[in-house]
Amino acid sequence: MSEENKVSPLGDGRGYPVEELQQRAIQNSELIKLLDQAIKVAESKKWTSLAPNLGMGNNFASKNSDFRFNINWDLMEVLGGGRIRQGNLEIAKLKLQKYELENKLKIEVLEFVLALQKAERRLISDNTKIDMLKKRLLLIEAEYRRGKGELDSLTKYWEIEMKLRDDKASTEDEITLQKAKLEQLVGVL
Repeated sequence: MSEENKVSPLGDGRGYPVEELQQRAIQNSELIKLLDQAIKVAESKKWTSLAPNLGMGNNFASKNSDFRFNINWDLMEVLGGGRIRQGNLEIAKLKLQKYELENKLKIEVLEFVLALQKAERRLISDNTKIDMLKKRLLLIEAEYRRGKGELDSLTKYWEIEMKLRDDKASTEDEITLQKAKLEQLVGVL
């Protein structure tokens, strides 16, 4: 995988390729599994429609038996008639549904990964702001203790620090939420 397909490192320092996460989401989708089964059934039904119809048609009988049965080979069906076309249409519709669902899952995974990356960058920024504010606050507290600072300035920075800590907690919650959404689609990260 190329580096541009990698997700930024998650909180634990690991990186994940987006394409791998998308494939895992597709493999974990119960609806896609059902569509695969429906496609297999439709394909088998299409070919069984070529079997001869028992019923009206030419009479064939064994010389040694009174047993008679009718076989009707519908030449139009053998050459690609209605039932085969109907089967092909059903298969095409199921494959289209599967393709659309796969694309929807890929987009969802990408959106969750992008939201996770954005939240992780915001967390880094919040941590940097808090660290810078702590250093500034230490200087203001030291000045205040020496009688050179003002209490209003000190309380203002304390309020800013509380707001930044609240923002950081909100960002951490967002990261947890995005990871949970991603894990719901792809399984355990």
